[in-house]
Amino acid sequence: MFTRYRVKIHFAHRTFSWSNEARGNAAVHCVIIGFAAFDITEKRLFDYEHIKGEPTERKVRNINPYLVPGNDVCLQSISNPICNVPKMQSGSAHAMAVF
Repeated sequence: MFTRYRVKIHFAHRTFSWSNEARGNAAVHCVIIGFAAFDITEKRLFDYEHIKGEPTERKVRNINPYLVPGNDVCLQSISNPICNVPKMQSGSAHAMAVF
């Protein structure tokens, strides 16, 4: 979205807890991201010192895809190790012990 459509994040609420009326009251953690295919000068980033607390607003020049102030960088997915080690086949599945 960032390169193909030139999307820019205008504001973001980083992780916060959402309370609900559901039976058993499931724990729900949310983020809210406001974006558009145009840029604005001043972006707003909302942080939560405590996950159930009130937000603190910061005005920043840019919000990247990781919801932190900074340049728009994205890590590329790679399938080969970056050093001389065996290639991982199934993630952590082989680490599970059978009792």
